[in-house]
Amino acid sequence: MNRPKFMADHDLNEHIVTGVVRRAPSCEFLRVREVGLEERPDTEILDYADRHGFLIVSHDVNTMPAAAYARIAEGRTIAGLLYGSANLSR
Repeated sequence: MNRPKFMADHDLNEHIVTGVVRRAPSCEFLRVREVGLEERPDTEILDYADRHGFLIVSHDVNTMPAAAYARIAEGRTIAGLLYGSANLSR
């Protein structure tokens, strides 16, 4: 089984990426800005992630899930999407 590869959406808290990579240095965690997608729409981010096998990690609970559901409804695939609010209380 291959290890999962993650792609941080532009709105993901940078501390999450830093913490994951610190605890699991072998974890591949790409940032959308590293491939020039920071200003691109969710549909393009989903396309890139699917083509390259990345699971998207995002705080965007408004538009990213809708874009993923629309993609699936069209019969297209996604590698994966993990999302959650950035405003969770402790």
